[in-house]
Amino acid sequence: FASAFASAAQFATNILNLRSSLGCDIIVDDVSYFNEGAFQDGPIAQAVNTVTANGALYLSSAANSGNLTHATSGTFEGDFVASAAPLPAVIAAVAGAGAQAHDFGGLPYTTLTTAGTRRVSLKWSDPLGGSGNDYDLYITNSTGSTILSSSTSTQSGTQDPYEFASQGSNYPANSRIYIVKYSGVVRALRLDTHRGQISNGTTGSTYGHNAAGSAVSVAAVDVATAGGGAFVGGATNPVENYSSDGPRKMFYQPNGTAITSGNVLFGTNGGTTLQKVDLAAGDCGTTTTPGFLEFCGTSAAAPTVAAIAALIKGANPTATSAQILATMKVSTLDIEAAGWDRDSGAGIVMVPSPLVFASTYTIGGSVSGLGAGKSVGLLNNGADPITRIANGSFTFPTPVASGASYLVTVGAQPAGQNCTVANGTGTATANVTNVSITCV
Repeated sequence: FASAFASAAQFATNILNLRSSLGCDIIVDDVSYFNEGAFQDGPIAQAVNTVTANGALYLSSAANSGNLTHATSGTFEGDFVASAAPLPAVIAAVAGAGAQAHDFGGLPYTTLTTAGTRRVSLKWSDPLGGSGNDYDLYITNSTGSTILSSSTSTQSGTQDPYEFASQGSNYPANSRIYIVKYSGVVRALRLDTHRGQISNGTTGSTYGHNAAGSAVSVAAVDVATAGGGAFVGGATNPVENYSSDGPRKMFYQPNGTAITSGNVLFGTNGGTTLQKVDLAAGDCGTTTTPGFLEFCGTSAAAPTVAAIAALIKGANPTATSAQILATMKVSTLDIEAAGWDRDSGAGIVMVPSPLVFASTYTIGGSVSGLGAGKSVGLLNNGADPITRIANGSFTFPTPVASGASYLVTVGAQPAGQNCTVANGTGTATANVTNVSITCV
């Protein structure tokens, strides 16, 4: 066990030590830092990438910030669009004549529909430690006449693309949130009210290392929906209203290099899309730990999946993390939208019986015709994303179980090119190496 709370840097170090010093095969956490990168892996996500590359299985709670399907989203993601409406006088007096508000569907603000948060953050698609576009954040009363809080840090080329506004108590319902471009060019935006709800909510609630491509992001399903018995799947066992959803858009490599050079916007399909969340599990069970006699949240769901992974590992000591994950995915009960979905991933993980990992096969092939400096994002069965930046062979990181189907698709097209898939679907009875991606 290790703390995640001293600092983000210490959290990352502790993740590395759990694997390198203690040899942990399965690691789980339920922590988020507000300033983690949304469009680029920051230090914590990079630590997760390191331990998973070394063979560990890393699981993390998706967070409890709501989802669009259940009309509880407190997140907005989209490209900046200048509003035709003027800024309120109190903001204009601070921001200056050249500042522009983002247009939220005809209004220069979005509204907090509940009094459920005292924290609001803003991020945009510049690299971490390299933002030269200056965006600001303002929260006002319901009429826009009084600024309740604001965040107006300078971004001049060496700062994170991040603003964070907070106050000591929850913002009142109907408070307005303004995103203001003080200077610079159009960027993709991410507004997060951290368990609040807004009138212009979108998908993409889970972020940071919780949604890292190498991690397993876990959503929550109330055990009460099982009625004292076992989960049955389908509409009977939906995710919790507060469970965070995916997907997660990434515009930058961990080192700050753009995934799609010159294209860091949603509207032009820049970057790559990670199909998050990955799995779901029960929460609101009972424990004997004071303060957690009823343990709710994705904080409870993630260790439930970790426990199932540990059971499989205990019964099969030589099982790899990929084999354990494939076995859990075979055991899932489909819920929410049919097949994989952004709210529950593959579905609710059940304990497989017997506890023997499934025979698995890798899925891969080759890419041809990809232009220099371009990248293409690939998916298998709508998940397990990989990004190729050069022609040649590829293999998806997660094998599929013997007898399971596979479907390879293009998740993100390269700028100025169109890639098609041949031999991309079938049933896995051996390692697949003949999937062909052709770009023109």
